[in-house]
Order: sequence, then structure tokens, then C-alpha cells
Amino acid sequence: MGKKLPNGYWTKEKCHEEALKFKYKIDFRNKSNSAYVIAYSNKWLDEICSQMIPNRKPKGFWTKENCANEALKHKKIGDLKRNEAQAYRIIVKNNWYEELCSHMDLKRNPVGYWNYETCEKAALKYKTKTDFVKNDQVAYETAIKNKWIDDICSHMIIQGNILKRCIYALEFIDNHAYIGLSYNAKKRFEDHINDVSYNTGNILKYIKKTGLYPKMKILTDYINYEEASVMEEIKKQEYIKNGWIILNKNRCGGLGGNIIKWNKEKCIEAALNCKNISELINKYGGGVYGAIRKNGWYEEIKNIIKNKHEN
Repeated sequence: MGKKLPNGYWTKEKCHEEALKFKYKIDFRNKSNSAYVIAYSNKWLDEICSQMIPNRKPKGFWTKENCANEALKHKKIGDLKRNEAQAYRIIVKNNWYEELCSHMDLKRNPVGYWNYETCEKAALKYKTKTDFVKNDQVAYETAIKNKWIDDICSHMIIQGNILKRCIYALEFIDNHAYIGLSYNAKKRFEDHINDVSYNTGNILKYIKKTGLYPKMKILTDYINYEEASVMEEIKKQEYIKNGWIILNKNRCGGLGGNIIKWNKEKCIEAALNCKNISELINKYGGGVYGAIRKNGWYEEIKNIIKNKHEN
């Protein structure tokens, strides 16, 4: 990815040749991003990706018969939920669960199963707390309730939160760089490179212009957001002093995400944009989870999400 391609390399024909290597658009985007970005900006994607398998089934696809066929591919309900969430939702909505999933391992853990040892064993499967709560929510909540969470998650990668940010640099091999800050550096990198909402951003523009792909370098630990705002400008000046050409559009110092005070109204507003509590936490961070637990809104928020998707 680091090899510089000449300007104009990604013609429509070249993009089409590259697209033929992949079955899914998401693989095309992730593994050949420069070609994907050029194809997207020139509105060639639908044409050159016509041979690919759609990531999402068309409306009306999940009939009872198709849901049954999909359910038979899985031994556990969790596998169906992860691999074909759309089919799972239709099965639950239409009360086909017992009929179509009777072959699956539906055993539930007995009362009292989640003690310190079992929670620790579950936690060891994950690298971050976000993955832990997303995939083993009951274990995570039990660990929180019993104040085991810091101990059993000590091996995990520390991520930022609504009050902590790290400083990062996106470095191109031609001595151009972008300096930023984020509470989740990996996600911010993916947003810069892949998310079409960044289509007017300097990083994506530079990728389109040069065909180059940046490398991320983490410059600090996750630190208090006020300190991070100052440190971002310091790091930017260090890069300038060392001869780098900075791609930042504006002066550094933005927080890479606004500080949100999670009152009940904002929690409900966020919940209405999510399919379950795990997505709410993953999408909006630990602040919202802490607020709904601290204020006793958990069951109400959970029911709001459930009722929205059942109607």
C-alpha cells in the first residue's frame, strides 16, 4: 500500500480490474482503498462492482423459508445473530424462534453462573472493554456490579473515553502528515480512510490526488482532553519543525468529538438510533451506559429500543 502510484493510474479500466479480485464491496474498500476511493468519487462503483455479492439482502428477501434455510446453517443462536442479524430480527419479530431454531444449542447459564472466575474467563477472550460488553454483556454487567471490572480487564488495551484523547499522526511517504486527536484512534483512522462522510476531508482528498495511503502513528497515551487539545498543537509544531507538510485544514485543538452531558433526553435520543444496548454503548461510548445505570434508566431505555424495533 505504501508504494506510490503515478497520478492518473486508477483509470476506470484499472479500477474494474481491481474490483474483480473481490466478492464484496467492503473487501474492495478495505484491501484496495485507493482504487475504491477513485471509483466512488467518479461514480463507477455500481458498474464495476456489479459482479459482487450484495452485503445486505433486498427488502422482502427474508421470508419464512429463507429464514429457515439460514437458521439451519448455524448451531448456536449467537452465531445466527452475528452472521445474519437481519434474518435473526425477522425470526424474533414473527415469533418463528422456537420453530426455526429448535435444532440450536439454546442452553442458558444457570442462576449464579457468573462468578468472579467465569467473568474473568470471559474477559480474557477480548482485547478491549468495548468488545467485552458487546459480546458478553451479562458477564460485563456482573463484573461492574461486583466491582471486578478493573481487575479482570487489566490485560486489555486501554482506549480513551468521553474525557480522554490520544494524539495521533497520519504520515504519508512523501513527507505530508495530518495531526489529530481521538478517544478511539483506530476508529478515527478508519473514518478518515473509509467513511464517505469524510469525502470532503483533507485525508481522503490527498489519497485521491496522490494514490498514497497513510500510516498511523500514536504519539501519546490517552490523556485528559484539555491537555490533549494543547498537546495536539505542540505535536503539530514538532512535525513542522522537522520538515513535514501539514494537511490539517484548521488549527489543531479540536476535541475530535464533542463532550456530551448524558441527561435522560439525550440518552433516549441516542437509544432511538440503535438496535440494542450493546450498539448504544459501542456507538456513543461508556458515558451513556454509565448515565443510564447511575440514574436507574436501564430498563426504560432497553424497552424503548425493544418497542421501536417490534413496531
